[in-house]
Amino acid sequence: MKTFITFSVLFILISGNMAAQTNNDTEKALTIYDVDGFVNSDENGLFHYIISLKSKDSLFTSDGYKFIIDNRLGFDKYADLKGIGEEVSLDSVKYLDISELSKFTNCELHNFLSLQTKIFVIFKPKDKAQFYKYPIIYTGTQKNIEMLKN
Repeated sequence: MKTFITFSVLFILISGNMAAQTNNDTEKALTIYDVDGFVNSDENGLFHYIISLKSKDSLFTSDGYKFIIDNRLGFDKYADLKGIGEEVSLDSVKYLDISELSKFTNCELHNFLSLQTKIFVIFKPKDKAQFYKYPIIYTGTQKNIEMLKN
């Protein structure tokens, strides 16, 4: 009986610690709110998202910060955007908007994004009243890149 109680207490302590760590990880995540953001997909169905900022380097017109929204379900199966978004309230989430990101130099922003372990983006679809949060993966920076709207 003592063994059972000992294991029960140990389990409760570990579970509580893991729940606190998960909550702490969510608080450490970077969340970006993009009012004008949009997503394109490639020929395979993988979603791509780009933050395009006016370049501070006179040799280039824009700096593109590229992300993917990992919507893979299997080897060659992909979820649609509705299937992976989480409805959120802007009041309940700490976020940076695009104007705050544009204050960084291009190298600072690249380093900042590269060091993030979890990144989310929030969009508000034009046909919806709600905001949706999506997990994104930073894949790098490219000069003078633009994503064409469909």
